Amino acid sequence: MLWAWRIAESELATSLPRRWAHSQGVAGQADRLVRVTGDESRALAAAAVLHDVGYAPRLAVTGFHPLDGARFLRDEHGVDERVTRLVANHSFALLEAEERGLREVLEAEFPLLEDQLLFESDVLDGSQWVRLRNEGTRTTLTLKQVTDATSIHGTTEIETEVGDLDAMAEILTNLGLHEVRYQENFREEWQLGDVAFDFDTWPDLPTFLEIEGPDEPSVRDAAARLSLDYTAARFGSVDTIYKTEAGRDILAEPTLLFADTRKSAEPATASQRQ
Repeated sequence: MLWAWRIAESELATSLPRRWAHSQGVAGQADRLVRVTGDESRALAAAAVLHDVGYAPRLAVTGFHPLDGARFLRDEHGVDERVTRLVANHSFALLEAEERGLREVLEAEFPLLEDQLLFESDVLDGSQWVRLRNEGTRTTLTLKQVTDATSIHGTTEIETEVGDLDAMAEILTNLGLHEVRYQENFREEWQLGDVAFDFDTWPDLPTFLEIEGPDEPSVRDAAARLSLDYTAARFGSVDTIYKTEAGRDILAEPTLLFADTRKSAEPATASQRQ
């Protein structure tokens, strides 16, 4: 990724040498992941060295470096969308963007946050539900079923892409399904052959890795490539992780939002302490 190094060096080496040194260090760490990212390795390597280019004084338009950097790469260099979205959203920039009043701008230009609507119906048994999810670049409709949360074979999904989330939600409602939950999460997805590596962050949970493959051997092999202990894997759905890690029953919560987590973490006011 010589072109990416040249851009980053030209913008940072002289004006911000310490930032340039940091960017080189991040790029070095990214090189260690190339063995598991396959064809995506070029995007990862480029984004790693370019992620802080928005700190360059001449590029500081909004003062929010993920957005300034991504716009610069998109508008002046025509950099691939995959790279610009990684730069725009590194370190979960959307959370800071909200504090700066830039969330809608960042989300519209460089989408990353996924949101999903969950539907239930009397025609579905208790282990099934329908998920309608906005993934930023596409919308998917999934029939999901968990029959055994202790085994990789206990979860099945039937999924397809749909063109219009709002229209699909209306269709489901008219078919007798009712929306029961709205949830947000951040996801960064990488693909190696038939295996997907999804880095998921949910409100009130630490980031975790989900590995999805066509069969158990492929998932075991992917875990081994990352030196992960397969015996420590969790199966089922995210609600089981909430119960064990956060003591929360999210199936009883109509919404699951990052904004609510931040509010609960804020210190109490003087009047609240009384």
